[in-house]
Amino acid sequence: MNLIEIDGAALPEITTYRVTLSDADGPNSGRAENAVMTRDRVRANITKIELGWKNMTTAQMSEIIDRVTPEEFSVNYFFGTMRSAKMYAGDKTIELKILEEGGESRWDVSANLVEY
Repeated sequence: MNLIEIDGAALPEITTYRVTLSDADGPNSGRAENAVMTRDRVRANITKIELGWKNMTTAQMSEIIDRVTPEEFSVNYFFGTMRSAKMYAGDKTIELKILEEGGESRWDVSANLVEY
């Protein structure tokens, strides 16, 4: 089973997979002078998925970045069961781990996928 697919395609094997659920509050939310919170929640459980890959080849790193570069994409992901959402990529981090002279470089890659 693939934990995640972007536009129907599996990604290289993931080493980090973390789901965060967030709420969005409307403009009437905030604290009064007496510090009492008034909350106007307009949406609950917006999904963010933090993904990480270790020791990727240059070709694998490029494939990952290419998949998460479009403005939006369809994501099937595991969260107890398989779910689907339209998402975009937030921050992406690419770290060069090994630069071998005449050999294959290795990369650690991470990306955050955020639900629209």
